[in-house]
Amino acid sequence: MTHSRVPVIAAFLGVILGILTQLINDFVSFIEGFPWSIWGDLYLSATQVIFLYLVVIFLMISIKYRSFNS
Repeated sequence: MTHSRVPVIAAFLGVILGILTQLINDFVSFIEGFPWSIWGDLYLSATQVIFLYLVVIFLMISIKYRSFNS
């Protein structure tokens, strides 16, 4: 009888993912405690959000394909 290791690996990865999620939440809560960390009354229109996404995507692509042979 053969036993699959997939459930064991899935359980292990689930535990690791849970720990990483908790660490990120703890870090965000820690940063939130600083007086300068909360920016009230910040509202973005749909157009501004789309523009910001395009800027981020452009930066990611330009960094990925940038030439280091200058």
